[in-house]
Amino acid sequence: MGYFLLVLEIISTAGIVVLGLIVRRYLPAYAAEKGKNLATKEDIGEITRIVEEVRSQHGTELELVRGALQHASQSQSSLAEIERSAIVDFFDDCVDLIFGKVQTNFGDIPIDTGRSLVDYQTGVRELLVTIYKKYHRLILYLKPGSEIASAAEKFVRASAKFGAAFKKHFGPLKMALIEEGVASPKEDRSKYSTAVSATDAAAKSYHAAIEPFTSEMSEALRGLMVAVNKHFRAGASGEGFEVLAEAVKNAAKEFAPLVRH
Repeated sequence: MGYFLLVLEIISTAGIVVLGLIVRRYLPAYAAEKGKNLATKEDIGEITRIVEEVRSQHGTELELVRGALQHASQSQSSLAEIERSAIVDFFDDCVDLIFGKVQTNFGDIPIDTGRSLVDYQTGVRELLVTIYKKYHRLILYLKPGSEIASAAEKFVRASAKFGAAFKKHFGPLKMALIEEGVASPKEDRSKYSTAVSATDAAAKSYHAAIEPFTSEMSEALRGLMVAVNKHFRAGASGEGFEVLAEAVKNAAKEFAPLVRH
């Protein structure tokens, strides 16, 4: 509804511009030709003809303006939807990385000779690549220096650091978890205790390595959430029409005094 009212306002303002053009371009020339003579029926007929001719010409132009504005409205709406989808997709993957992957309780993952742990490891790496790809897709639609782009870049940088730490430290933790899982406290309690100690040490080393980058990602995610919320509330998709409306209003100011006189 906001776009529709804005388009009506632009067309109405364009009508003022057309009327100003009629007064400015045609009537002065006609008045100069007739001088100070009083208008006759013939004069009035000629003026009417000129006005109707200009009205017809500019009526066609107004129809073109209406069509252009309608097309712009549809294009702007489509672009806004694509932009919104890119923002939400990127945000969802960032949330999934932190709360679905980074904060996983490894005690809840079945050992099953390590298959689930390998799947988890692969899933983390694939999600990191996906986030990197979606970040570059996201910045295609955002203005340079936007708050969302800045927050997204911070998250991607932090996730890259996390990815390097994950690659280095998850392997030893994975192996320790597998060895603990296959060890039996009933068959060899000493071996089992050793495996548990090794798992605790590997987990401590792993969490110490990723914690700085996990905190950095969490902070960037909070900044991203604030920026996205502000962006959507501001209705950024209407900026193009506001610029167009302002341009038409500025053009109309030039002709407004002529119309009044």
